[in-house]
Amino acid sequence: MTLAKDDNILKDLELDKPPKKHGKFFKYIPAVLIAIGIIAFWGTNKLMSRTVPNTAGVPGNTTCNLYNGGIFCEYDGEIYFCNPLDNECMYAVDSATLKKFRKITDDRPGFINATTKYIVYARQNYLRDGAKPLFDYTTSGLFRVNRKGGRNTMMYYEEPVSMATLYGNDIYYNYYDEGNISLHHTDLGAEFDVMIIDSPLIPGSVDGQGIYYAGPEGNHYLYRLDPVSKTSTLIYEGNCYNPALVGGSLYFMSLSNNYAIARVDKYGANPTILTRNRCACYNVTPDEQYLIYQVDDGANSRIEVLNLYSTEVRTIAEGNYTAIHILGNRVFYRDFFDNTIYYFDLSDFEVNEFTPKVVE
Repeated sequence: MTLAKDDNILKDLELDKPPKKHGKFFKYIPAVLIAIGIIAFWGTNKLMSRTVPNTAGVPGNTTCNLYNGGIFCEYDGEIYFCNPLDNECMYAVDSATLKKFRKITDDRPGFINATTKYIVYARQNYLRDGAKPLFDYTTSGLFRVNRKGGRNTMMYYEEPVSMATLYGNDIYYNYYDEGNISLHHTDLGAEFDVMIIDSPLIPGSVDGQGIYYAGPEGNHYLYRLDPVSKTSTLIYEGNCYNPALVGGSLYFMSLSNNYAIARVDKYGANPTILTRNRCACYNVTPDEQYLIYQVDDGANSRIEVLNLYSTEVRTIAEGNYTAIHILGNRVFYRDFFDNTIYYFDLSDFEVNEFTPKVVE
């Protein structure tokens, strides 16, 4: 009887114990989830902001295309261009068929340079007619956007750019500061930005040995600038404008010969005048077979093609044209007055009008 009584007392004591607390762990779950979310967000942004490097030594566009405004660029089966039918927005089109249009960005681009993942370009929205686009806080600058889809726009610089050249992972561009123009150098990932030289030289032509340019002040001789040592080497004592290194030759507009197109070799030897007329712009095929140029001759203005192998001259179209771009075997150009785009193939020289679609 005594043991039974004690058993009942023990049972009563167990009933009086406070219940076990199982919610202590669960109250930390929201904080843990928030921490995981922050880490995931940070990791995703780090991954998205990580710059995919370009192939070393590969230019983003040709020198002559850039001298003509860089409003066309071909890369990996696509042509990137300004669409005049959609307020000059940047578009892409399949280069084989000139079909399958897509819009890259609402910006009006200039000096388009393409890489394995990105497009580097100068924003030139200040050149547009009409209203400023919504959320367009700056109308100028140097930018990078993803080649596929146009996402993740990154700004390098926010003032107007008169030239931007991509070579491998290096970007050379003109920098404006209170009326002063200098040459700057940044990289694809914007890890640095340094001034190379306090001079308004145009970095249009770049290779592994340096930047080829015509003296912007005083004489207009041809030089090669080493961007590392920041020293220039004289190549040719001539009155030159817009020099372009194509193959083993330097082509340029000869100011001493009424803006005729001329060339020397890479070392400044063998100077040759190639055209007889004053020219407004020019382009040269990468194999140096064809020179395409706009003759600036008033009522007799026209686009001509000179076969540099045979010296044969062919008139393509009479009138005033500009923005001559070579993309593969095609040559694109614009009417000077209404921005209509034309193109022809170097295999048959038949002129066609290029009428891109508008993608909403």
